[in-house]
Parts: sequence; structure tokens; C-alpha cells
Amino acid sequence: MKIVTKYVDIDSGRLEREIAKVADCYEKLESSDMAGWLGYASSGAAKFDLSFISRTAEIIRHTSEVFIVVGIGGSYLGSKAVVDALLSSVFKHNKDAGCVKNTENVEKCVEVIYAGQNLSAEYLEQILEIVRTKECCVNIVSKTGSTVESSIAARLIIDEMMWKYGDEYKTRVYVTTDKAEGPLRRAADIEWYTSFEIPQNIGGRFSVFTPAGLLPIAVAGVDIRAFYEGAVEAERLYRNGDSANDAILYAALRNYLDVEGKDIELFAVYEPRHSTLASWWVQLFGESCGKDGVGLFPAQACYTTDLHSIGQLVQEGRRNLFETVLWCEQDADIEIPWLSGWKLRAHGGEDFLGGKKLSEIARAAYIGTMEAHTEGGVPCIGIELEKNDAKNIGKLMYFFMIAAALSALSQGLNPFDQPGVEAYKKGMRKLLS
Repeated sequence: MKIVTKYVDIDSGRLEREIAKVADCYEKLESSDMAGWLGYASSGAAKFDLSFISRTAEIIRHTSEVFIVVGIGGSYLGSKAVVDALLSSVFKHNKDAGCVKNTENVEKCVEVIYAGQNLSAEYLEQILEIVRTKECCVNIVSKTGSTVESSIAARLIIDEMMWKYGDEYKTRVYVTTDKAEGPLRRAADIEWYTSFEIPQNIGGRFSVFTPAGLLPIAVAGVDIRAFYEGAVEAERLYRNGDSANDAILYAALRNYLDVEGKDIELFAVYEPRHSTLASWWVQLFGESCGKDGVGLFPAQACYTTDLHSIGQLVQEGRRNLFETVLWCEQDADIEIPWLSGWKLRAHGGEDFLGGKKLSEIARAAYIGTMEAHTEGGVPCIGIELEKNDAKNIGKLMYFFMIAAALSALSQGLNPFDQPGVEAYKKGMRKLLS
């Protein structure tokens, strides 16, 4: 993985001061009581989780056609980001339910669909119809067990499963929650649901390497051991306060551009399969760094599609944004056929695309767009992945997690709370009661 900074006009002295400021926060991160994720992937607990989760995923794949993940925010975005990035297909059944099928290994996978992340009756009715007509298991993911959206979805789905399966339904319910506290933990203990623990020192948006993320990822057919290898390698590279640490560099660049008046960060991806990864990134940085009246506004785009919707604004609109652009070498490639005869004449006798590979054209779009946006006053930070595989996605997600935490700490913020999220919940409960 490589960070490209050539498209940012940098005063080296100022950037060095920002790097030093971020690096000074590293010890504070290590001493935080919510930084359990920093070394989790290389811990003994993680190795136990991998074995238990792999065995459980195998049981689910042999008993179900559909695996329903109930959760909101970090309870579902991390797993969905990984599954979509690694197993997505243009032929997948979606309809906003987030269904994913591993077309390379159909006999060993189930559809993974998501519920509890909205309050749409139409959406939930579609989920319940799936429960009625297909063999299902459900995974309820919530650290507190009291989130309204997820609680509603879980109540409806379990009620439907009780009617369908009788007492057997209990063998099809999997709970991922706090070890000792909360209504979901009490329900799991009373009903004898198979349960997994979210460590108390790991928050939701940092939980993708815990069972909260790993069980759905494994059921979908992703190699969770390779995913963990990426996280372990990232620990070695980014878990330090060295000024040469790329995670510290990225956090420092964000602070540097914030001071320059760039208060919007647009995270752009070039692969449609990375769109959910971008949504996960938005939540990670939005909840970690947006509080106490400060914080860059995180937005997302999928290029080149969105160059034809917001591209004009990015190029020539208000100059208050910068871009972080994810580029990944393509797994597949297509050669463009040459034009001939009347087709060539219709193009004025010029064919600048014929014989070129689609990967070459996409790379030209990536570089050309960053050059154009930089010239238009939009600085661009490039993040380049060698390959779109489980190891590299694990490495990338750990990189973003440590960068987000350090970004917040360098602004004097607590990266692990989200007090503003509770405001809408209180307002809703007041109206409903």
C-alpha cells in the first residue's frame, strides 16, 4: 500500500510540525481504555475467535440459504464493506437489502443480507418475506443491545422464525454483543443462543476484526485468516509513533489541509465494489473526528460514475474540499477492439482507444482526474493498493482506523465516543413514550 502526496501543494516545514503533533498523540492512543483493537488481530483471543467463527460459519452454510445480519453503524458496515469489496458481482440480488453471493464458490456460500440499519417498513417486509420462504439464520450484532432500529428488526425477524421453526429457531439465532451486560446478552443467556463477544475495550466502528465483523465475513466465503494477516501486517507497520508512519502522515495531511480551509474530505473510489468501504470510512471519520465544533465533513464518491454528477462542482465549485482517492489494481482486464470501416470514419478516422486495456484507460482516468482537480484547486491524496484481496483490505482498514484515532486525538478529541448520536435517540424515545 502506498500514499501518493504529489498532488498536494505542501509547505514541508508546516507539514513536519503537523506530523510531530500527530506523532505526539500516539502514546495517548496506546493508553486509551478503548484501544483494544490496536493489538487484537495478533492476540490469543483473536486466534480462538477465528477457529470458533470458522466452525460456526460452516454450520450456517450447510443449514441456510440466507444469513441475515441485524445491526446498524459499525455493527454492520465493516462486514458489509469487506464482503462487498471481495465478493461482489453485477449479478447479485440487491434491491437495497445488500445481498451478496460468492459466485466462485456457490455450493459453500449463502446470501448475506442486512437488516436493522433503517426504519423502512417496506424494506423490513421484504426481509420478513425472505424469512418465510427461505432457510435462514440470523446474527444480531449490537454491543449495547438497545439500539432502536436493530431491536425492531430483531424482534420482527425472531418472531417470524418462531412461527416457522418452533423451538428449533433458537439454533438459528446467533448473538454478538457485550460479554456481561445489556438486554441482548441477557436474552442470549436465557434462550441459549450461540453467542460471540465484542470486547469491552473495542467500540462499534473499530470492531471489524472482532466477531462483530468476522462471522458475516466468514459466512459469505471470505478467507478471514488472510483478512487477519493484513491486520497483523498493518499492526507492524502503523502501530508506532514514528514520524515515518504512513498512518501518521495521512492524519497530518488531513490536519494540514483543514488549516488551509479545506473543511470537506471527499473519499473517492474507482471500483463500484468499494462503495460500501467508502460508507464505512465516512462513519469511521465522521463519528471519530466530528465533535466539539470541529471536524472535516466526510463525503464519498465512486469515480468515474460520479464525475458525471458532482465532477463539475469538484472541478470548479467552492474551493473548500480535498480528496482522498483509493486506487486498486484491477483483478480482471478487457482489451478494447479496434474500429474499422464506417465505424472508424464516424469517429473522424481516429481511434485512440483501440488495442488498449481497460485497466490502462482506468489508470489514465485516475491520474488525469487528480491532475485536473489539483489544477482546479482541489488537493488530492492518493492511496494505492497492489491488489483487491482479503489481506490488502484488512491492511487498509486497520490503516484507516489508526489514522482516524490519531486525527481525533491531535484535535483534542476523544475518538471513541459519539455523544451526538444519542441526541436523535433521546428525541425519538421522548416522542414515542
